[in-house]
Amino acid sequence: FAFSKKQYQEELKSMPLVNKARVSANVFGYVSVDIQEASIVAYGTIGKQTYILDDAKHVFALNDDYHIASLQKYPKLQKFKSVEMMQAFLKEYLKLPDIIRSSVSDILYDPTKTEDKQVRFIMDNGKAIVVRYDEMADELSVKKFNYQAYVAAYSDYCTFTIRNDRVVYMTKCK
Repeated sequence: FAFSKKQYQEELKSMPLVNKARVSANVFGYVSVDIQEASIVAYGTIGKQTYILDDAKHVFALNDDYHIASLQKYPKLQKFKSVEMMQAFLKEYLKLPDIIRSSVSDILYDPTKTEDKQVRFIMDNGKAIVVRYDEMADELSVKKFNYQAYVAAYSDYCTFTIRNDRVVYMTKCK
């Protein structure tokens, strides 16, 4: 039988939680499939539907309520309006430094009249980072925003709002 290894590889890579796929066949007709799993980076809900976001840039619906409890260890996206919005967010989120991604507990879509792409990261330490999701990879890069240094130097501040290429507005804790 004939089949396209490349076609099957691409099909497999487009599946949720698949990062890499390799399909090979030998002259005797044996087919071998190697898959590298993607990691879950966050989850969120739109209406009553739960979605999983993985590090292979997939956003997919979870159809099994049984697994929702196991997702609670990942950051939760809240108030996002569409899957497309989650995908645009994920594209930039995956570029963030590990120190920020590993410290996030919740991510709220938090638009204002002037900032329709604003998100609020609620960090594990109770601090918050407010930034536009379409600019966050650049604005939260280690070169522009050293999160650990800000937290150490401004321990009495709880919210760091990043605007206009490195302008950081800080709000004291209440």
